[in-house]
Amino acid sequence: MTKQYKGILFDAGDTLVKLSRPFPVLMKEVLAEHGLTADEDDLAAATWEVFGEAEAARANLPAEEAHASDEASERYWTGLYLEVGRRARLPGFGQAHARAVYDVILHEQPFDLVAGARELLQWARAKGYRLGLVSNWGTDLPRLLDRLELTPFFDVIVISAQFGMEKPNPRIFRKAVSDLGLSPSEVLYIGDDYYNDGIGAWAAGLDPLLVDNHDRYGAGEFPLIHDLGEVRAYLEQA
Repeated sequence: MTKQYKGILFDAGDTLVKLSRPFPVLMKEVLAEHGLTADEDDLAAATWEVFGEAEAARANLPAEEAHASDEASERYWTGLYLEVGRRARLPGFGQAHARAVYDVILHEQPFDLVAGARELLQWARAKGYRLGLVSNWGTDLPRLLDRLELTPFFDVIVISAQFGMEKPNPRIFRKAVSDLGLSPSEVLYIGDDYYNDGIGAWAAGLDPLLVDNHDRYGAGEFPLIHDLGEVRAYLEQA
């Protein structure tokens, strides 16, 4: 082994937790409860298009644009959901329906663990790593972590809506590293987003490891894995 990490920071969404069912399915269910019929394939195509455009645009947005407060997060997500409905050409769809989708995700928290997440955290804790979470999420995240019984694994939890700034701003990563009592070079950061997680962690002096669970990335400057089951082998050969 050429490098010995003392700590690991994780992203939350699509790294440790994920929606319990695909977003188009969830959106179709919510709309049906509000009297709208939607085609799942149309919603899936619109979701892929809108979310892809939003991800590409993140590099051009000012820091703290979307997730630095609950209010900003609400505006961001309802705006995306509204655009999905418009692209899917849903008759009668409007702001109230987009807000209904947001409210279901916010209050019902339809999330499950990503496969292998609990086992990885148990292994890392047993190996003596200091563990933390850095997430672009609202102030409801602690409630979800408690429900999924993840809170006890973490020494540090830094949430954008509580901290007042969001990834990829290096300061949110440095806050978590400082709270771990470590230096950036001693910490591995694991996330799924090239810009927010990869670029952000790298700018803060951490080594990023990207979980490419949707086959979005090719070979690049950051190491890739395809599921959390590969993390242990990565650390043992780092």
